[in-house]
Amino acid sequence: MDGLTPKQRLFVKEYLACLNASASYRKVYGANQASSEACGPRLVRSKFVAAAIAHAAIEPLTAR
Repeated sequence: MDGLTPKQRLFVKEYLACLNASASYRKVYGANQASSEACGPRLVRSKFVAAAIAHAAIEPLTAR
C-alpha cells in the first residue's frame, strides 16, 4: 500500500470489510453523510487507493 496516507490505508481496510465507500469514508474521516457520499466513491477511484483495493482483493486468491 505504498503511496497511501495512514487514513487512506484505514479506508482501504474498512472498504474491504463492508464494500461501501460512503460508510467507510464516514467512519475513517468522521465526515457527514453528504460529504461521505461525495468523497467516498471518489476516493475509491483514486489511483493509489484503487490499486491498494485491487491488490488486497487479489492477494488471498494468489496465495494458494
